[in-house]
Amino acid sequence: MSAALHERAARVRARVAVRRWELRQQSHAKGVWYRLRRLLAGSARVFSVSDADMQVLLARHAEPHPAGLELHPERIIVAVTLEESSALPSAREHRVALSAELLAARNWVIVPFE
Repeated sequence: MSAALHERAARVRARVAVRRWELRQQSHAKGVWYRLRRLLAGSARVFSVSDADMQVLLARHAEPHPAGLELHPERIIVAVTLEESSALPSAREHRVALSAELLAARNWVIVPFE
């Protein structure tokens, strides 16, 4: 085989190895990324809040979404109305997408579509 063919075969093997790793990671996640994307697809707005504000919401019997608890480190995700979210002093709005900025936040407040 020529050098060009060896190089091409090496690139194909590298792509296959990366794809195999990605599929293995998705399998280990047991669908949590899919559930997070579905949760965000049904959300009109997403906010990050402080630990103190999240404790206030949890004290009002807001239930954390199970998908957030499956991440490591855990994210506490609760759904509230727009009025409740506007009453939170530390609420900072994010783009409704799985962005690095949103994933860096520990506490999420989502406002579902009505």
